Amino acid sequence: MRKTRATSICLVLGLSALTSLASADSIWNSAGTRRAPLIADQRAHQAGDLLTVLIVESAAASQQANTQAEKKHSHQVSPSTGVLKFLPEAGFNDAHKFTGQGATSRSSNLTARMTVQVVRVQPDGMLEIEGTRTVVINEEKQELRLTGRVRPEDVSPENTVLSSLIADAQITYTGKGPIGKAQKPGILTRLLRVFF
Repeated sequence: MRKTRATSICLVLGLSALTSLASADSIWNSAGTRRAPLIADQRAHQAGDLLTVLIVESAAASQQANTQAEKKHSHQVSPSTGVLKFLPEAGFNDAHKFTGQGATSRSSNLTARMTVQVVRVQPDGMLEIEGTRTVVINEEKQELRLTGRVRPEDVSPENTVLSSLIADAQITYTGKGPIGKAQKPGILTRLLRVFF
């Protein structure tokens, strides 16, 4: 009996020690911190969420124009009679010809990957996104800016979206620095363009 009582007391003390060590937290995080559950959709769906945009843009345009115009005139005046008979027979021919050609072509490609932020969720569920990425290399500042609207169903399970699926996309890529300055014509060239 004494042995059973001692075993019971040890068992109760051991269980009470284990329960104090094994305190459990709730799986619901009420503190508002954003911990991702183990099994959940990680796609952006609310303001503040981040989304990776795969920018693959390509544009090409060409235009060609040919113009031809031709105009001919021929006039003959017969010899005068009477008081003006001293004027001889006269005639002239006139011809104008114009030919013009022009052609232009332009192509551009932009491939990048950048993370943007959902700034607002519209009433219809569309996600308004916005982001800027700035890189400075050898005093050359390059800035990539993107804004637009994304349908939640276009966001992949990897939380990425192609730039071609962004509505009202505004993608701006600018560069400022020594290379950008070297590509601009000089002041003398710009002045000559004004007059010629």
